[in-house]
Amino acid sequence: MQSLCTSGLQRWIAVVLLICWALVPKGWAAQKIDYGRPAALQVLIVARHDRRLAPCRTRFAVSKTALARNGNRPYNPRDATHFIRSLPMSRAIDINATDGSIDAHIFTPDDANGALPAVVLFTDIGGLRPCYHDKAQTIADDGYAVLMPNIYYRDAVGSVVPEGKSFRDEDVRPTLFEYAGRLTPEAQTRDFAALVAAIDAEPEFDGSRIGVVGYCMTGGFALRMAAAHPERVAAAAGFHSARLAVEGDENSPLGVVDRIRGRVYLGHADGDELMPPEQIGRLDAAMAAAGVDFTTELYKGAGHGYTAFDAPVYNEAADARHYKRLSTLFEETLGG
Repeated sequence: MQSLCTSGLQRWIAVVLLICWALVPKGWAAQKIDYGRPAALQVLIVARHDRRLAPCRTRFAVSKTALARNGNRPYNPRDATHFIRSLPMSRAIDINATDGSIDAHIFTPDDANGALPAVVLFTDIGGLRPCYHDKAQTIADDGYAVLMPNIYYRDAVGSVVPEGKSFRDEDVRPTLFEYAGRLTPEAQTRDFAALVAAIDAEPEFDGSRIGVVGYCMTGGFALRMAAAHPERVAAAAGFHSARLAVEGDENSPLGVVDRIRGRVYLGHADGDELMPPEQIGRLDAAMAAAGVDFTTELYKGAGHGYTAFDAPVYNEAADARHYKRLSTLFEETLGG
């Protein structure tokens, strides 16, 4: 009986996808995307072939709830209530920067009407992938225009993790570390200027006050962007951030926090070797001494990477808490 139900569900899903495909006009293209180890299923993404014709994309995706429930187990059709959902539109753009062209995405709510408060989202070390497209859209749905750049544009366009692989795989991580090694504070500063210029140029954004959020290594990016553009960045947040206050590290954002004028929120992972208690204390002391308006929280029981639903350490409760904190921060500082 269960196999018959499973077979029936799969046929129903196939019919839905075929209908969607039949409705796609000429000039559109479909591609498969790999949702990583937690999902055994590949899903069709229908997207405009010409990136300049936007915003006009419909995406069907496995929900993060289904992925989180499955963990590393095979797909369970009983999670079908969370299986397919339609995501609102995003627009791909190219941003002129000193070091090249930054491929990026703009996310807005599906009912967007006019310019919205601007948010910049920096991915973790794994780069652009479905997990972060979902994050960007979730934030946008609160009433923001979210700009998500490819932090590795100097080396690759789009996703840097090969199809069927994970950013945590041993044969993938050396490439990511190599690319990340080129993201010096000086390179980041040049990129920040390009991102602010893009916000000023694109119609989706009201860039009078900007919010920035980073994850893992890019928690430091958020702090540096707030310091580099204190007159523009009203809020900066970092979640399961890494190496923010290494003693003696001249590249640490510790040395620039005195320039920050916006509000700061940091949600640290519990027992995180990349951000141990002594670093948290050191950073808090520096921000307090500089008069920064900041909040620090420790997410007890949540490990490094707790917001990434494509990672084995994903923590659904901590992820929900992170969105709640981020929503409050941006509402109070950006007015979304």
